[in-house]
Amino acid sequence: VTVDALLSYGPIRAPAILAAVLGVSLVNGASEELLWRGAFTAAFRQRIGWAYLYPTVLFTAWHVALLLVPGVQYKGGALALLGGAALLGAGWGWVAWRTGDLRSVTAAHVLLNVVAFTGLVQANWANA
Repeated sequence: VTVDALLSYGPIRAPAILAAVLGVSLVNGASEELLWRGAFTAAFRQRIGWAYLYPTVLFTAWHVALLLVPGVQYKGGALALLGGAALLGAGWGWVAWRTGDLRSVTAAHVLLNVVAFTGLVQANWANA
């Protein structure tokens, strides 16, 4: 999140947009990690197929809903969105499964969401 990007919305709207991006990023990243990595890893600790592969596939499928929002454009399109979700889900799933710890993957997910949601706002609502 750059100052110039936020100021492009005007001095009054910039703090509200930053607060919304940060809030949504924190809630979304943490809740998705608790569900997709935390719950499956804890429930199926000894079964990599269930603890790792299954949530990776479901995490990717979960992001299909974003493609159904009317009028929203994603840089790179559907392939970039779903491919990114699959790769990141697989990477974060591996780390969570191997370490049994969600802190690093949750932090990574929240930080990525800040960047992604800022870009999404800029691409879709900059002139709103």
